[in-house]
Amino acid sequence: MAVRVLISDNHPLVRQSLQWMLSREPDTESFATVEDQPAILETLYNHDVDVLILNMRDQSVAEAPPLRRMIKRLPEVKLIVMSLHTDRHYVDESFCMGAAGYLVKSSAFEELPDAVRCVFQGNRYISRDISGVPGCRPIRMA
Repeated sequence: MAVRVLISDNHPLVRQSLQWMLSREPDTESFATVEDQPAILETLYNHDVDVLILNMRDQSVAEAPPLRRMIKRLPEVKLIVMSLHTDRHYVDESFCMGAAGYLVKSSAFEELPDAVRCVFQGNRYISRDISGVPGCRPIRMA
């Protein structure tokens, strides 16, 4: 069974590139791409999604209340935040809000398939640009 991935980004080229890349992986299915929060919420509530790849642009998960509520209501959907920010504050904030993975955009293309597999298996993924080492780690419950 393929991991069903929803990709959200405001740039069509980015969405299509990530979708193309994931389509080459035998164990993933990027079945939809969306541009904005209303489309994310509609897709999540109407389709089975395993992993949501979310470009946070210039905001953080904490600044997007509808997404925070959605993350809490749909814990079975694993969230991977994609961001330009390498500051550990953004990473920690994303995990506190319910993300299972954090990718820095500069390395997302190379790391994305591994990140999707990692979070789908119930682990946490942190981009190599932040951690300096491959980032798949078991999630520790506090």
